[in-house]
Amino acid sequence: MYYQIYATCIASVEISRRLGAEWREMSAEQKLPHIQRSRQLRIEHFDMYPNYR
Repeated sequence: MYYQIYATCIASVEISRRLGAEWREMSAEQKLPHIQRSRQLRIEHFDMYPNYR
């Protein structure tokens, strides 16, 4: 999805707007894998950089 929008040279504001609209249309079940991945990446980041912030 991102590449399709980006390849048309649309401004980043418009890309964010479209992706935000798509995210809001997704069900909680569709969002779950993305949320879980985000949480996992956050944990990995904290492990790699314990003194960050």
